[in-house]
Parts: sequence; structure tokens; C-alpha cells
Amino acid sequence: MGSDKSLLVYHTLPQRYHVYEMLEGLCSKVYISCNKGQARTMDTRYNYIIDNPELLHAGPLTACLSAISQFPESNILLIGCDYPFLSRNEVNDFITFFLGKNLPAAFFDPESKCYIPVLGFYPAGSETKLIKWKEDKSYSLQQFLKEGSALKYIPKDLRSMTSIDTPEAIVHIDTTI
Repeated sequence: MGSDKSLLVYHTLPQRYHVYEMLEGLCSKVYISCNKGQARTMDTRYNYIIDNPELLHAGPLTACLSAISQFPESNILLIGCDYPFLSRNEVNDFITFFLGKNLPAAFFDPESKCYIPVLGFYPAGSETKLIKWKEDKSYSLQQFLKEGSALKYIPKDLRSMTSIDTPEAIVHIDTTI
């Protein structure tokens, strides 16, 4: 992307704060996962977790394991900041979908037949497997979800799984939902 995607504004706030506020009331606690550099620019009204240095360079697994290390035995709802079409209603439906099942779950794209790991749920008890996954240098949460037969949530609005990853894609975006 060439810049911090969490600072892009699709709605009325930088995306990291938009997602945070969208999750408030749906989750008991909300935190923004960030690196040290991002932490220096974080608005102090928002809770955040700085990625553990020993967990760096593992992609989204870094955020997941950093949260688990600070909140062991907690359920983790991992929501990426680069999904501008994701709505509060869709997240609420996702939570309802996995609630009480105590299994990993993620948004699932029926066209590509892939999980969207950063739109995922990692229940308490997953930490041992995730830590082992990292130790084995298997950084793909996608593969973790596949091998663990995670629950597949197909959203009502398939646009909610659209990630904006290039400057060119931003130009063509209309976030009115």
C-alpha cells in the first residue's frame, strides 16, 4: 500500500478507530493491535496492544498471538482494518454464528474457497495450537483455519470481505452501505 492502511479514512474516522467503535458494545473489550511506530500516533482515547517484539514478522498471526499473550485464556475476535465494507450488523451476525461453539471461525469466501483469517474468531484454548504453529514457522492463519476445520461464515454481504490493498483500489471505492 505504501502507507499505514489503518489511517485511511473511508467513513468519518481513520479505519483503525472506525473498526474500534464498530466493535464497541459487541465485544467486552476492544483493542487496536499495532506496532511501536503506530503506537506513537495512537489517539489515547482508544485501547491498544503493542505487538510483542518476539512475535514480529508473522503477519496477522503477530496480532493474534500478541493479544493472546496479554489476555491468556480469552476469546479473540480478530478484525482487520482494511475491510471498509464490513458493517456492524455483519460482525454481529458473525458473533451470533460462532457463539457458544468454542471453535475457531472465520469469514469464508465461497468463490475462492478461502478463509479470511483477519475476520476471524480464535476461542480461548486456541493459544497452545497457535503458539506451536508459530514455533514451527507456520505463519499462515489461513492454513491454521483449514487444518483445524474452522467454522465457515459466509456473510450476507460478500462485499464485507473486500480488502483494500492498493492505492489504485482506494480510488474505486464507494463505502456507502
